[in-house]
Amino acid sequence: MVYCNYSEGNTERVKQDLAEQGKEETMKYITERTEIAKFFREHKIIKINMDVHADGYDTLFEGEKVEVAVKSKCGKSNMYVLGKLMYCSDIKKFYVSSGGTMLTNSFGYSDVMELYERNHAPTVAEGDIVGILENYKNQNQCRIRVMKVTDCNIMYYEACVFEDVE
Repeated sequence: MVYCNYSEGNTERVKQDLAEQGKEETMKYITERTEIAKFFREHKIIKINMDVHADGYDTLFEGEKVEVAVKSKCGKSNMYVLGKLMYCSDIKKFYVSSGGTMLTNSFGYSDVMELYERNHAPTVAEGDIVGILENYKNQNQCRIRVMKVTDCNIMYYEACVFEDVE
Protein backbone atom coordinates (compact mmCIF):
# COMPACT_ATOMS: atom_id res chain seq x y z
CA MET A 1 0.00 0.00 0.00
CA VAL A 2 1.27 3.45 -0.89
CA TYR A 3 0.82 6.32 1.55
CA CYS A 4 1.07 10.03 0.84
CA ASN A 5 2.13 12.41 3.55
CA TYR A 6 1.31 15.67 1.81
CA SER A 7 2.92 17.79 4.50
CA GLU A 8 6.36 16.44 3.58
CA GLY A 9 5.95 17.05 -0.17
CA ASN A 10 7.15 13.58 -1.16
CA THR A 11 5.12 13.36 -4.39
CA GLU A 12 7.98 12.00 -6.49
CA ARG A 13 8.49 9.07 -4.11
CA VAL A 14 4.77 8.31 -4.18
CA LYS A 15 4.72 8.28 -8.00
CA GLN A 16 7.77 6.01 -8.03
CA ASP A 17 6.18 3.62 -5.50
CA LEU A 18 2.98 3.45 -7.56
CA ALA A 19 4.97 2.68 -10.72
CA GLU A 20 6.99 -0.04 -8.96
CA GLN A 21 3.81 -1.70 -7.70
CA GLY A 22 2.25 -1.63 -11.16
CA LYS A 23 -0.69 0.42 -9.89
CA GLU A 24 0.06 3.45 -11.99
CA GLU A 25 -2.22 2.25 -14.78
CA THR A 26 -5.11 1.00 -12.65
CA MET A 27 -5.46 3.62 -9.91
CA LYS A 28 -5.32 7.38 -10.03
CA TYR A 29 -4.06 9.23 -6.99
CA ILE A 30 -3.74 12.99 -6.78
CA THR A 31 -0.35 13.98 -5.40
CA GLU A 32 0.37 17.58 -6.43
CA ARG A 33 -0.78 20.42 -4.16
CA THR A 34 -2.38 22.41 -7.00
CA GLU A 35 -4.17 19.30 -8.33
CA ILE A 36 -5.55 18.61 -4.85
CA ALA A 37 -6.81 22.18 -4.43
CA LYS A 38 -8.45 22.15 -7.87
CA PHE A 39 -10.05 18.76 -7.26
CA PHE A 40 -11.49 19.94 -3.90
CA ARG A 41 -13.11 22.91 -5.67
CA GLU A 42 -14.56 20.93 -8.60
CA HIS A 43 -15.53 17.52 -7.18
CA LYS A 44 -17.05 15.90 -4.13
CA ILE A 45 -14.67 14.42 -1.58
CA ILE A 46 -15.78 11.51 0.63
CA LYS A 47 -13.63 10.53 3.62
CA ILE A 48 -13.04 6.99 4.85
CA ASN A 49 -10.87 6.05 7.82
CA MET A 50 -8.57 3.22 6.78
CA ASP A 51 -6.78 2.58 10.06
CA VAL A 52 -6.24 -1.05 10.93
CA HIS A 53 -7.04 -1.76 14.55
CA ALA A 54 -4.60 -3.35 16.98
CA ASP A 55 -5.62 -6.91 16.02
CA GLY A 56 -4.65 -6.23 12.39
CA TYR A 57 -7.52 -8.30 10.98
CA ASP A 58 -9.85 -5.56 9.75
CA THR A 59 -11.20 -6.23 6.29
CA LEU A 60 -14.16 -3.84 6.31
CA PHE A 61 -13.67 -0.10 6.74
CA GLU A 62 -16.46 2.42 7.30
CA GLY A 63 -16.54 5.96 5.96
CA GLU A 64 -18.81 8.98 5.87
CA LYS A 65 -22.49 9.04 5.06
CA VAL A 66 -23.29 9.43 1.36
CA GLU A 67 -26.59 10.09 -0.38
CA VAL A 68 -27.04 8.21 -3.67
CA ALA A 69 -29.34 9.62 -6.36
CA VAL A 70 -30.93 7.07 -8.69
CA LYS A 71 -32.99 8.02 -11.74
CA SER A 72 -36.58 6.87 -11.43
CA LYS A 73 -37.60 4.52 -14.25
CA CYS A 74 -41.19 5.76 -14.32
CA GLY A 75 -40.74 9.47 -13.66
CA LYS A 76 -38.47 12.41 -14.19
CA SER A 77 -37.39 12.81 -10.57
CA ASN A 78 -34.62 11.01 -8.70
CA MET A 79 -34.98 8.61 -5.80
CA TYR A 80 -32.46 8.91 -2.97
CA VAL A 81 -30.97 6.53 -0.45
CA LEU A 82 -28.64 7.37 2.44
CA GLY A 83 -25.80 4.96 3.14
CA LYS A 84 -22.20 4.73 4.32
CA LEU A 85 -19.07 4.56 2.23
CA MET A 86 -17.50 1.16 2.82
CA TYR A 87 -14.27 -0.54 1.71
CA CYS A 88 -13.81 -4.29 1.79
CA SER A 89 -10.11 -5.16 1.60
CA ASP A 90 -10.82 -8.83 0.84
CA ILE A 91 -12.36 -7.98 -2.53
CA LYS A 92 -10.70 -4.53 -2.88
CA LYS A 93 -13.98 -2.73 -3.46
CA PHE A 94 -15.41 0.66 -2.48
CA TYR A 95 -19.21 0.90 -2.27
CA VAL A 96 -22.04 2.65 -0.46
CA SER A 97 -23.99 0.32 1.79
CA SER A 98 -27.60 1.30 2.14
CA GLY A 99 -29.04 0.85 5.56
CA GLY A 100 -32.37 -0.75 6.19
CA THR A 101 -35.62 1.16 6.31
CA MET A 102 -38.08 0.93 9.15
CA LEU A 103 -41.49 2.53 9.07
CA THR A 104 -42.86 3.94 12.29
CA ASN A 105 -45.92 5.94 13.21
CA SER A 106 -43.96 8.55 15.13
CA PHE A 107 -41.32 11.15 14.41
CA GLY A 108 -38.49 11.08 16.92
CA TYR A 109 -34.83 11.37 17.69
CA SER A 110 -33.57 8.97 15.01
CA ASP A 111 -35.66 10.71 12.35
CA VAL A 112 -34.15 14.10 13.22
CA MET A 113 -30.63 12.66 13.22
CA GLU A 114 -31.18 11.04 9.81
CA LEU A 115 -32.44 14.34 8.39
CA TYR A 116 -29.33 16.05 9.75
CA GLU A 117 -27.01 13.41 8.25
CA ARG A 118 -28.84 13.51 4.91
CA ASN A 119 -28.51 17.31 4.82
CA HIS A 120 -24.74 17.16 5.38
CA ALA A 121 -23.96 14.10 3.24
CA PRO A 122 -22.56 14.58 -0.26
CA THR A 123 -24.96 13.44 -2.99
CA VAL A 124 -23.54 11.25 -5.76
CA ALA A 125 -25.11 9.89 -8.92
CA GLU A 126 -24.05 7.38 -11.54
CA GLY A 127 -21.24 8.76 -13.68
CA ASP A 128 -20.00 11.29 -11.09
CA ILE A 129 -16.24 11.61 -10.55
CA VAL A 130 -15.45 11.75 -6.83
CA GLY A 131 -12.38 11.73 -4.64
CA ILE A 132 -12.05 9.12 -1.92
CA LEU A 133 -9.94 10.60 0.87
CA GLU A 134 -8.27 7.56 2.41
CA ASN A 135 -7.42 8.74 5.91
CA TYR A 136 -4.72 6.80 7.78
CA LYS A 137 -5.05 8.76 11.00
CA ASN A 138 -2.79 6.53 13.11
CA GLN A 139 0.08 7.04 10.63
CA ASN A 140 -0.77 10.75 10.16
CA GLN A 141 -1.03 10.12 6.41
CA CYS A 142 -3.67 10.26 3.69
CA ARG A 143 -4.19 9.89 -0.04
CA ILE A 144 -6.87 10.93 -2.50
CA ARG A 145 -8.05 8.31 -4.98
CA VAL A 146 -10.05 9.45 -8.01
CA MET A 147 -13.02 7.18 -8.70
CA LYS A 148 -16.21 7.06 -10.75
CA VAL A 149 -19.67 6.23 -9.37
CA THR A 150 -21.25 3.21 -11.10
CA ASP A 151 -24.07 0.69 -10.66
CA CYS A 152 -26.51 2.90 -8.74
CA ASN A 153 -29.54 0.97 -7.52
CA ILE A 154 -31.48 1.66 -4.34
CA MET A 155 -32.96 -1.84 -4.29
CA TYR A 156 -29.68 -3.56 -3.36
CA TYR A 157 -27.46 -3.53 -0.29
CA GLU A 158 -24.77 -1.86 -2.40
CA ALA A 159 -26.51 1.37 -3.40
CA CYS A 160 -23.60 2.21 -5.69
CA VAL A 161 -20.09 1.01 -6.49
CA PHE A 162 -16.94 3.04 -7.14
CA GLU A 163 -14.52 2.16 -9.96
CA ASP A 164 -11.06 3.55 -10.64
CA VAL A 165 -10.80 6.30 -13.24
CA GLU A 166 -8.41 5.50 -16.05
